[in-house]
Amino acid sequence: MPGFGTGARSTDHAIILSDRFGPELSFGKRLSELTDKKIAIIKYPRGGSSIALGASGFGTWGQNYDDNTKINQWDNFQTTVRTALANNDIDGDGEADTLVPAGIIWMQGEADAYHEQASKVYLANLTSLMNDMKMTFGNKKLPIILGRIEDSGKTPQTRMMPYVECMGCSKKVC
Repeated sequence: MPGFGTGARSTDHAIILSDRFGPELSFGKRLSELTDKKIAIIKYPRGGSSIALGASGFGTWGQNYDDNTKINQWDNFQTTVRTALANNDIDGDGEADTLVPAGIIWMQGEADAYHEQASKVYLANLTSLMNDMKMTFGNKKLPIILGRIEDSGKTPQTRMMPYVECMGCSKKVC
């Protein structure tokens, strides 16, 4: 159901839904149809955040981020996952449910593509973050799907994200 788009947030005890949603609704529905299983998606988004320190005004995903003036996305992600995994009745039907993490879908990179230094360390930062996320779910072999960002500008002169090509991800990888 809608509720995990812009404006959704979590606390140590609850998930506060918004009236917005993203592509996870149609994705989850289709995945459920293909697998004939109920699908739960733990979504933690923050548009405009970066995985490089200081590259975005919307915070960073760095675990050792200590700038209290910006949002630490890693800590918020951890809270969201802990809250979701602690919920024993996900669908509210009164019966116990068990979440079995099956994968991570990651779509991010635009904020890093605006900064030369962030783009140069993007692949290393991404690799480290994905390994840390796998460990959050307790499975170092958890598969990951990476969405590759594309700039609408097809030439260096029209490109909106000037360092998108420097991010270290080949189209075969991302």
